[in-house]
Amino acid sequence: GVAGEKQQSHFLVLTAENFAQLADVVHQDYQHKVQFLRNVKLMAGVSRLGLKMLAMLLQTVTFTPNTMVIAQDQAPSLMYIITKGFVRAVRHISLKAAPLHHQEHGAKIFRSTEKTPPSHEDERTLATLRGKFLETGLLGTTQFFGAVAVLEGGGKNAMDISLIATLKVSAFTLSRLDLGKISLE
Repeated sequence: GVAGEKQQSHFLVLTAENFAQLADVVHQDYQHKVQFLRNVKLMAGVSRLGLKMLAMLLQTVTFTPNTMVIAQDQAPSLMYIITKGFVRAVRHISLKAAPLHHQEHGAKIFRSTEKTPPSHEDERTLATLRGKFLETGLLGTTQFFGAVAVLEGGGKNAMDISLIATLKVSAFTLSRLDLGKISLE
């Protein structure tokens, strides 16, 4: 169709000075992201070009305090790299059937294939743990999670822990599609 008389066009006009300021802000943000990635252990073998390409694809997410970032038994669809704050790793204890022994972080979690029957003390420990949460770690700046699920396509790579933001948390994210756009030599 032909444009009607009541249609209007709007244009954003930038002066050369405004454009230069905008370009400078974008460049500083990009350089900050590249420098940040250099400090992430996962990126240790990535070339300079690879880091620059990744920096262009990074998205920023923010979580408010006590927000569930990833729930236990879910496969993350994004890889997260923490830029600010801390994420608590917790495991919900849902003990089914006969308890089995497994050592993890010094606490008895009853999951291995040992055939030794649990002692009376173990039974009391189970009763105390059932339905509760066990904190297994704390992740901070430059640490990452979700990489295996994203790199291998999710599905069978569900997290065996929940990740919960402590205070306000910021993170960079990358999807499988983002990673597929570049070659990480």
